[in-house]
Amino acid sequence: MIVGIGTDICDVRRIEATLARRGDRFAERVLGPAELQVFHARRARTPARGVRYLATLFGLTMLSHQLGAFFGAWLGGVARVEFGDYNWMWYADMTLALLAAIVNLPIREARPVPALRVATA
Repeated sequence: MIVGIGTDICDVRRIEATLARRGDRFAERVLGPAELQVFHARRARTPARGVRYLATLFGLTMLSHQLGAFFGAWLGGVARVEFGDYNWMWYADMTLALLAAIVNLPIREARPVPALRVATA
């Protein structure tokens, strides 16, 4: 298990500022139910640990997007050189998108229940 990767990629101070500005709403929008429980548990022990956990998840997300962008551009160039056009890259892209959709079909997340607000007179 890699602990802490992403805290250097994503500026923790920006995450802290966003949490201070938006409160728990920010974490609830970007984390799944299980991740949110881990976030609250870590933040309850030490507030900095919760923020670093959130920054780590952001960092890993950014890293995976950057790797995907790199391989997409690089493989597009390889397809162009090898086949003379980008058609094979489009086929690979459509296949990967379909595969990603199929892999995500079984995921069932609970719908967030909005908090009830007390009416004031």
